[in-house]
Amino acid sequence: MGRVEEAVSILEEYSSVCSEEDAKKIGKLVPMLLQGEIGEDKLKNLLMKRPAALLGGLEDFIPQPPPPPQESSDLEETLKRVLEPINHLLIATAFPPKSASSNQSECKPKALKYYCGSKEQPSELTCSVSGEKLPAASVRAGHIIQQQWPGYVLAKNRLSGNSPHNILFMHKSIEDKFDNFQLTVLPVTRQVVVLKSKLFKSEHSCAFKRPDGTVVTWKELDGRVLVSDTGEMPSDVALHCHASVAIPFAVRRRWIGMAKVPTVPTLPTASSQEVTAVLERYLEDQLAAVVLQHSSTGRK
Repeated sequence: MGRVEEAVSILEEYSSVCSEEDAKKIGKLVPMLLQGEIGEDKLKNLLMKRPAALLGGLEDFIPQPPPPPQESSDLEETLKRVLEPINHLLIATAFPPKSASSNQSECKPKALKYYCGSKEQPSELTCSVSGEKLPAASVRAGHIIQQQWPGYVLAKNRLSGNSPHNILFMHKSIEDKFDNFQLTVLPVTRQVVVLKSKLFKSEHSCAFKRPDGTVVTWKELDGRVLVSDTGEMPSDVALHCHASVAIPFAVRRRWIGMAKVPTVPTLPTASSQEVTAVLERYLEDQLAAVVLQHSSTGRK
C-alpha cells in the first residue's frame, strides 16, 4: 500500500469516530490525496503520527475562502486625499462669490409682498439681518442662491432664482459681504455668522450707519437671528446651499480659524440630501470632463 492509500485508509477509519467537523474536513481532503495534490514527503512525515495529527497537518491544504473586502482600500483613501483639493477648486469655480449687486427689478415686488405684506415700494424697509428699519434706497433684495451658480441647483431644489424664498432684504453693505461669502446665515436656526474675522477689528468694524448717525457693527450682527415684518423666512434649502459653500470658502481664505468654524445644521427633511446630491452631481460631471480632457491630451 502506497503512502497515499495508507493516508486515505487512516482518514476514512478516523472519520467513523471523529467529530462531525473533522469528518467534513476529511471529505474535502480525501479527493485531494487521491488526485496527488498533497506531496508524498508531507505524507511520509504525517503518517508516523496519530490520525488526528495527520488530519491537522493536512488542513493547511484545504482552500480557504478569500477574506471579505475592506470597506475602504488604501487606493480609495489615496484617491480621496488627492481629489479633495480638486473638489474644493471645482466647488469654488462652480459657486463663486460675486461683487456686483443683484438685479432687483424682477424679484423685488414679490419679495416685498412676502416679507413686508405689500408690493408697493415703502419709504423704509427692514433689513432682515440687522433688524433695522432703513431708508428703502439703502436696502437691496439679495439672492441667496446666486444667479451665476449652476442652474440645476435651483431646479433640483424646486426653487426659482427670483422667488421670495431665495431673497433676503439686506443693507447694501451686508449684501456685499453676503455675496462674497464674508457672511452667511445658517439654515433652521436662521443665525447670522460673520465669517471674516477681520471685520471685527476696529478699523473695519462698521457695517453701516443708521439714519441718526449711530453705527451698527459687524460684531453686533454676528449671532443675530433673521427677522421680517410678516414673520416669513427664506428657504432653509437656499440658506443651506449658501452656508455649505461660504464656510469652506472662508476656511480656504483663512478668514476664520478651524476652532470657530460653525456647523451647518441638518435640514429636518430630505432637503439636505438633495443639496448634497446636487453638489456631488456637479463634481462628478466636472471630474469626468477633466479625465476626458487629460486622456485626449495624452493621445496627442
